[in-house]
Amino acid sequence: MTAHMAALSIDAVVQGAGPDVYEPDVAAFRAYSDKTYLESPLSQDWPEGMLDKINKL
Repeated sequence: MTAHMAALSIDAVVQGAGPDVYEPDVAAFRAYSDKTYLESPLSQDWPEGMLDKINKL
């Protein structure tokens, strides 16, 4: 069995097992986590613009 055939077999098993595979909504996660952080006392000690610099990474 080639690596390609093995990958196809694994894919077929996963699809037959029924789990949903999806791409996470990174923008929604970032918006929620940024809002949560900025509303917390933890954000008081960081210099202005630090969160923007981190999000650019």
